Amino acid sequence: MNNAIRTVFRHLLRQIMEGSLAPGDLLPTETVLAEEFGTTRMNVFRALELLKRHGVVVRKKRAGSTIAPSPDPELIRRLFNRSSQVVYALLSRNPRGIHWNRTTLSALAQTLKTAGYGLRRIRFPENGDPIEFQHILDRATADGAAALVIFPDTGDDPLLRKSIPSLLAAKTPVMILHRSDDLNRLDFASSVVIDHFSDGIRLGTLLRRNGVRAIILIRNAGPPPVGSRLRMAGLKIGLGGTDSPPLPEPPLLLEEFQPELPGAEQLFSRIREDRTRKLFFIAMNDEYAARFLCLAREHGLAAGRDYDLAAFDDNPNYRSLGISTMQVPQKQIGELFGRMITENSWYRQYPVHVSVRVESRFLQRSSCRKLK
Repeated sequence: MNNAIRTVFRHLLRQIMEGSLAPGDLLPTETVLAEEFGTTRMNVFRALELLKRHGVVVRKKRAGSTIAPSPDPELIRRLFNRSSQVVYALLSRNPRGIHWNRTTLSALAQTLKTAGYGLRRIRFPENGDPIEFQHILDRATADGAAALVIFPDTGDDPLLRKSIPSLLAAKTPVMILHRSDDLNRLDFASSVVIDHFSDGIRLGTLLRRNGVRAIILIRNAGPPPVGSRLRMAGLKIGLGGTDSPPLPEPPLLLEEFQPELPGAEQLFSRIREDRTRKLFFIAMNDEYAARFLCLAREHGLAAGRDYDLAAFDDNPNYRSLGISTMQVPQKQIGELFGRMITENSWYRQYPVHVSVRVESRFLQRSSCRKLK
């Protein structure tokens, strides 16, 4: 479908959706439409034939073209979205660069561009205003956006939870980067999912293969958030939990340490006394890892020399500290969203939502021994 055909096609669909054209109405002739849109009769003919193929228009020789007696409004909406060349990307106002960044958006834009689509970037409403969020959804619908792709970050989940009824009712296909935070429902959108559970399994398996025997988890005090719970559960499986073959003797030492609580002095004494064993610390995110690094330095201990340290969440703010970490494949996320939109796949054919899981990779830095 070239741009001229698309323009005529979408114009007639929009008029039907808005009620300007009603069932049984006679359409202008091909010549009149060609003059109106500054194109050829052949392009108008092809646009009308597409509408006929989908049962929206009835064409008879010498009688002209009319709107079908009872066109399906949902089909018309889907055709309108499918013919769009614009994708909306709704971006967090406070991105941390852990789960998505400019590389993600560039990969999305390039994948869309290859298929003739454009990308329009907009920000989450200030102060989490649900009314403004609804206006964004309405704008995407009015523009006939091919899809609305949501890239949230810390602080955006409350607004998304409030807006689930609006997202469920959205006429534009909605997609979301789901970071395994505690959204109660995900059926409002198709998702690319950051799989914290599998990330835990992958890191635990890597440590097990490298013969790591003494592990201490670093996490926040109090009940852990959803992401940390998933990672902890995955780690235990990867290290040899109930769903994995039993580990050889001696038994694995697995403990927890919370920087907010007393006990740091005793822990650092253990590190000094146990240099041959070399304790391995795993932080639930690299903010906790950074805090632990600072505490250890105050006691004259260095990561990679006196103990080993790895973390989840590759936060750009802490990369200078050399923390080995699990890193999200940010480019792959953009490419996945682009392919989900442009390829003749699930949402073009069926009114369903799907999730695509992505797994992080281990990024070796100086805070721990070389892992193979």
